[in-house]
Amino acid sequence: MPTGPRRSVDATAVHGGRRAQDHLRRLGQTNDVPADRVTEVLRLTGLADVGHRRVGGFSLGMKQRLGSPRRCSAIPGS
Repeated sequence: MPTGPRRSVDATAVHGGRRAQDHLRRLGQTNDVPADRVTEVLRLTGLADVGHRRVGGFSLGMKQRLGSPRRCSAIPGS
């Protein structure tokens, strides 16, 4: 059974005016993850082709995938 605080991730918690790659860069900064990991995370989440787009235009599923690394408390593989 998992220990520690449980967090619910709201898919709409991402600033709609921010690009997906910028969102992941900020997330990485707060978790001491190198910026060069952003491309890999976009690829792992299936968002590599849309990383340059603003999140406000994303579907709910795309926003949920963008929030996946945050569910792990950091960018995967860090």
